[in-house]
Amino acid sequence: MTKNKHIYILLDKDTINLFGIYSSSENMIYAYNNLSQKEKNKLIEYRVLSLNINKNEKNLKGIKTTNNYLVEAGVLNGEKEFPYII
Repeated sequence: MTKNKHIYILLDKDTINLFGIYSSSENMIYAYNNLSQKEKNKLIEYRVLSLNINKNEKNLKGIKTTNNYLVEAGVLNGEKEFPYII
């Protein structure tokens, strides 16, 4: 049984919408907490994706997309500290 890896993403209001991709929740939260308030106000949400490495995996939970699963997401409204526990 293979272990599914997660990626952590911050999305912003810009056209491309991708602010940063992180390999751990700690890295994403650290990056968020160290942004200026102006940058925090641009962010709109975070997402946690599980890469579907093993297509036969039956125990993977989340919303299926083509090659990954959305495990968790949340809205960001310029909070001073990262508002969710991941």
